[in-house]
Amino acid sequence: MKRSKFGNNLQGVLSNIHLTSDWLLGKVALELKPFEVTPQQYNVLGVLADKCPEVMTMGAIKKEMTGKMPDLTRLVGRLVEKGVAERKTSMANRRSVEVAITAKGLKLVEEVAPVLDEMFVREVGLSEGEVEVLGRLLEKLRK
Repeated sequence: MKRSKFGNNLQGVLSNIHLTSDWLLGKVALELKPFEVTPQQYNVLGVLADKCPEVMTMGAIKKEMTGKMPDLTRLVGRLVEKGVAERKTSMANRRSVEVAITAKGLKLVEEVAPVLDEMFVREVGLSEGEVEVLGRLLEKLRK
C-alpha cells in the first residue's frame, strides 16, 4: 500500500472511506431523485420497513439509522406529508411518538430497492465475494 499524505496508512484509509461514502451518497441521491425522496428519508423508510408491521419510537429509529440525524422529527414529518409514514402519540406513554410505514411507503421501498441494487452493481463493480469481504472489514472497523 502506498504511503498516505496523511502520515500513515490508517489515516489514508479513513480519508478514503469518508470520500467513498460521500461519492456513494451522491450516486444514491441521484437515483432517488425521480422517487422524490432523499437518502436520509429512504434510510428511515428502510428502518421502518424492516420492523413492519411494528411501530417504532423516534429514539428507536435514531438508533437504527445510518449516519447522524439531528432533525429526525422534521424528516419524519416530511414522510408523513408524502403519505409514506404515519405518526401518532403512544397510548402507553403520551410523551412518546410512534412511527410506522404505510402501504404506500412499503411500495416505494419495493420499487426503489432494485434501482439501488442495479446502481451499486453498475457503479461499484465489486464481485459478491468482494462485497462480503468489504462488509466484514467495515463492520470490524466499527467494533
